[in-house]
Amino acid sequence: MNWQTIDPTLPALPFAFDGNAVTQRFEHHWPAQRTNADSRTTVKQCRRQDVTYVPSTRGVTTYSLVAEAAGSAPQPTIGVVEVTPAGLQHRLFTDDPTMPGLALAADAAAMHQQWVARSADGEQATSAQIYAATPVRYKPGSRCTFRYDLRSARTGALLWQTLGAGWRSAVADGVNPIPGQPAGAGTATHFAAASLLARGADVVSSGCGRCRIAHVRF
Repeated sequence: MNWQTIDPTLPALPFAFDGNAVTQRFEHHWPAQRTNADSRTTVKQCRRQDVTYVPSTRGVTTYSLVAEAAGSAPQPTIGVVEVTPAGLQHRLFTDDPTMPGLALAADAAAMHQQWVARSADGEQATSAQIYAATPVRYKPGSRCTFRYDLRSARTGALLWQTLGAGWRSAVADGVNPIPGQPAGAGTATHFAAASLLARGADVVSSGCGRCRIAHVRF
């Protein structure tokens, strides 16, 4: 498909498919607050993930990014480029107005604190840590899959969880609509995995709805 000429109503559409141009736009206009106004964000990786195209209306592409700010380690995230007849906009996946809980879901420290607050056994909750939260796949306005790195002194586990568009703050509210699953099903598995890890249990594999756990030993 020739995106250069496919839709004259969306003249900026070719830009959304140009990885080099997308990289430069995110580097020059990073759509997130910087701790240092003079710091520059460098995009180390820019790989297209998904395309949504509605003729004469809009085109949306998502990119897996690895971004590095001055003085900070590279961080994986997902960028979005949206083209409409009005022009082109770019943003990070956490700025999805239809999924306001994504910013919390992407914050490992905040998620860990929510887990500690909800745990029936605070001592067990604090013996394991949600070490990292990494966005893996994102469909704007629809769903986002995260990989959570859970670690304790004895072992560790990787948890993949897909959050739907109706997810507000599954951890805080206990709400996580998954087709065919009870509300909060994915979140229940999330906390069950963390609790098992805190107890030092051998979680080989488990699943609930769109939640998957893989156990690894370090």
